[in-house]
Parts: sequence; C-alpha cells; structure tokens
Amino acid sequence: MSLHRLRSITIGVPAVDAVRSFYRDFGLAETREGRFETADGGEQLQIAPSPRRMLLGLTVGVDGADDLDRAATALAELGIEAWRGLSSLSAIEPITGVQVELIVEPRVAQQPPPHLPINVPGEALRVDARSPAVST
Repeated sequence: MSLHRLRSITIGVPAVDAVRSFYRDFGLAETREGRFETADGGEQLQIAPSPRRMLLGLTVGVDGADDLDRAATALAELGIEAWRGLSSLSAIEPITGVQVELIVEPRVAQQPPPHLPINVPGEALRVDARSPAVST
C-alpha cells in the first residue's frame, strides 16, 4: 500500500483557544478558526472541542484505487465496516472511534530548501558576512 502523505488530522482538546495559540506560536498559519496549514502540506490540522485530548480524525493520501481496494479487503477481514467512494475509503476505528479516511491524490512535490552559502576550507563564499541561516 502506498500511503504517501498525512493529509489531515483532527485533534480534540478541552481548551481549544489555548491549543490554537500554541500552534500559532509554533509557526503554523491559521487559515480559519481552528484550522492550520503547513508550508508543504496545506491545511493539515484541525482543532476541535472535546472533553479530553484525543485524536478524532485522520486522513491519509494514497496513490490509487488499488490501495483503497487492498485496505477495504484488510478491513473486511478484520470485521471492520468501511465505506468506499469513487476515490476514498472511510472507516471508524471501533475501540477509539477515530474516523480514518484514505483519499487518492497526487503526491506532494516538496521544493528543496534554498542553497545557503557556507565557507569551507579553501573556499570563502561569504567574506565578512553572516550566514543567511542565522537570520532565517
């Protein structure tokens, strides 16, 4: 099975505003109230009210319909009911109640980080200048 990306997670917490503040301070961008995005993955985190801290939902990207078919077969063998859409498969984990979804989607194409000039023996790329890594 080709699970290739964490598409999203939903976390339940008792103190939603405090947790939202934590993730903003951590550097995630809040796109809507309680929803955060990462630089490479887009909107991947949702914070929701819950009586205790717990995982409420998980969505994972897969390569194709074959991956959904294999997962559906494995779930059926375990006796777990799953719902199949054209490009998705959903199930609820029976013990914790976490909703898990697999979705067919393209892989994320991450951009390499910018090359930072570094001074090495015999090659001074930065003369009398701080590295950009210090200020980024």
